[in-house]
Amino acid sequence: MSARSAEAAIRQFWPDHVTCLGKHDPVEDVTEGIVCPCGTILGFPQEDEPDPDGGLFEQQGPSPQRDDPPWDTTGQTDPADWPAQAAEDAVVAEQTAAVSPEPLKYGAVSSVEAEDPITSALVVIDPTMPYGPGELESQLIDIAARLERGVHFQRGWEEQNYRDRLKFELAYNQAIMESDESSADRRKAGAIVACKELFEAKALSDMMVRAVRETMHNLRSLQSGYQTISNSIKSTTQSYIR
Repeated sequence: MSARSAEAAIRQFWPDHVTCLGKHDPVEDVTEGIVCPCGTILGFPQEDEPDPDGGLFEQQGPSPQRDDPPWDTTGQTDPADWPAQAAEDAVVAEQTAAVSPEPLKYGAVSSVEAEDPITSALVVIDPTMPYGPGELESQLIDIAARLERGVHFQRGWEEQNYRDRLKFELAYNQAIMESDESSADRRKAGAIVACKELFEAKALSDMMVRAVRETMHNLRSLQSGYQTISNSIKSTTQSYIR
């Protein structure tokens, strides 16, 4: 804080010492605060507190505690009293957990991390721009990596799909046995409604298994196409060298 700022602080917070101004410049002490020209230690302004690194800094309010949530709960601890954002975050977390397959089991060990094979690290080659063996090799390596990670990703969803189908079949048949409906169609419809969550989980894993299989098939076809183009470029290059 400069002498001018210290003088302004004295005028604002210690009006009784305004008459001391003009004799000497007020002094700032990093430990005691502002010292009046008359020698009186006035301390720190109300909204300021000492900075451990020296000088003064303005405090904009109480610092949040480490355990405080990232939103203002206004002192409420019941989740029902939290803002709507908390509820939305909970729904997103639940949906994310619902579509994530469980880890591989039965002693499966691998250093490869499962990842959706649809994710690519490279941009598709623009056929209207010049490209050569280097670009094709990068694409082939990327596809090989996606296939390797995709195998683990597919394995996870295949196992998850089996578990979802098994849970649904058991609960579905149990619901049909306990149904009092006289019509077979109503018994089946009632069983599906009773097992709604299991049915939705099974339908989702069925879709994911089909989608991952199609993606893996398309990647292998794309790999074959790039290999054909790469071999063609190599043959053309060798013919020019000769």
